[in-house]
Amino acid sequence: ITQLLFSAAVLLATAGCFPMRMARAYKHLVRMYRKPKVSKYVKFLPAKTQLGGSDNAKSPSALLVFLPGYKKEPETYESLCQTIQRVAENSGMSLHIGIGKFCKNMPVYLGSEEINDIIDGVKLRAKETGSQFEKVFLCGHSAGSFAAFEQAHKYDGFIHLGCTWNSKGNLRWAGRSIHSFPRPTLTVVGERDGFVRPFALCDELDDLESLDMNESETSKYKPVIQLPGVNHMQMGDGVVSPYALSTGRRDFEADIPIEEAWTRVGEVVSDFLAVHLDKDGAEGQLFRPEQAARRLQQKFQMTKNYFEAYRDIRSRRHLNEFIAEVQRKILGVKNDQADGKFMPRVVTWWHNTKDDFIYSKPTIEPDGSLFVQGYEDRDMQIRTGPAAQIVATCALKFKSREAILEHEAYASTKADSKETSQSSLSAAQINEETFEAVLRNVTSEQRERFLKEGTKLRFLPDRTEWKEGPDWVNAPLEVTRDSSDPKVMNVRSPTIRTAVDLKPARFAGMTYMKLLMPAQAYEWIVFDAFK
Repeated sequence: ITQLLFSAAVLLATAGCFPMRMARAYKHLVRMYRKPKVSKYVKFLPAKTQLGGSDNAKSPSALLVFLPGYKKEPETYESLCQTIQRVAENSGMSLHIGIGKFCKNMPVYLGSEEINDIIDGVKLRAKETGSQFEKVFLCGHSAGSFAAFEQAHKYDGFIHLGCTWNSKGNLRWAGRSIHSFPRPTLTVVGERDGFVRPFALCDELDDLESLDMNESETSKYKPVIQLPGVNHMQMGDGVVSPYALSTGRRDFEADIPIEEAWTRVGEVVSDFLAVHLDKDGAEGQLFRPEQAARRLQQKFQMTKNYFEAYRDIRSRRHLNEFIAEVQRKILGVKNDQADGKFMPRVVTWWHNTKDDFIYSKPTIEPDGSLFVQGYEDRDMQIRTGPAAQIVATCALKFKSREAILEHEAYASTKADSKETSQSSLSAAQINEETFEAVLRNVTSEQRERFLKEGTKLRFLPDRTEWKEGPDWVNAPLEVTRDSSDPKVMNVRSPTIRTAVDLKPARFAGMTYMKLLMPAQAYEWIVFDAFK
């Protein structure tokens, strides 16, 4: 009682000063003095067959703790978990599953103590039902998986569905490296997921390349898998919560029935469990961990193949080649022209901070090399809904055609060039050409779906009202819905052009543009066009 009164006094003393301290103190009180009946907040599904059955004598048993997504009740995952159980049983395993319930069904605001309460509750129910198991795996869907990160390393494996790691820190929350996580982990996202951009899996694939493992080992310990045809909510009951709808979130329409989606999830989860329940190569009549490992590797390779084009188009190498091509277009030279004098060397100088970029200027080196200045602005990604694109918007500073032709290294180019100036080449023209080129290079299925169902892009004339670099840097690449046609979005680039004779000379002959990058066009064609 004395401790409680003292804690209450501390709470009241902090309330008038700092609301955040008050919230933390309240949370501390709740953790200290509540005595939760943890078994009440668990939906427990014991395995139908226990360890050591006649057909399963050498097969192992496991406990899977399942954490629901945001504003979802445990019961909404019961059918999925029963399917996982059935597939595991058909594969010779005995799998018990406990589905936890979060306070107010809000996993993202809980600390490690609350997660531990749920896990303790699942273990208690397992004990009450006499369920035996050798290993414990933690599994979560969407926000439930995100909430489990801090505790997952304590268990034998981590399965997260409809959630990514943000291994490269490109998203708006704290990144976690998949390759450094100390436990086996399975990451599964549906191809038709409208809540999580499947493109985010590319950060995980890139991060895994730093592992000193071959592909069969990587697919065993850290498989990253995209399931064809499956959307976000099919990893539950298929229903988007009223809360999610109120925030503007929408899932994509799935390509397959929900029962088939459950089976696909069940198969990959079962294979992952089989691989990590294998003891000394033991196999039963149904338990075949080697076959499970091969299936995981096949799905992992299919995922890598699916994202190969996108990973290439967003790579720094491809980005530099694209920027070099744009600079040559501004000069009026095509990349495929054979004459060496028409092929200037173009180098992109990337800056890590906006301030460094603001003070930078594109230059022409004595040998004629062109140095373009670039900055990836992750605060200005294309956003038409709750989730922004993965790829950053790029601010680029080029030299104008007139400025390049004034340089002595381009004397012969100037003499041979046409009188017609190319300075009128607009960002809108470049954006449209970029978009059409990407559309030609996506898969035929992606192209047909976009042309049939997707929101199209219209490229409006550049915005040119800016006179100073800082104002232009802070202006977005605009993507706004057309007022007369809801199935069209208007794209407009901010640009600055300066005359070749402008004083002071360091500001002369500039062409500043924020362009639609090829990877941004790719994301639009495959994802954003359907939001």
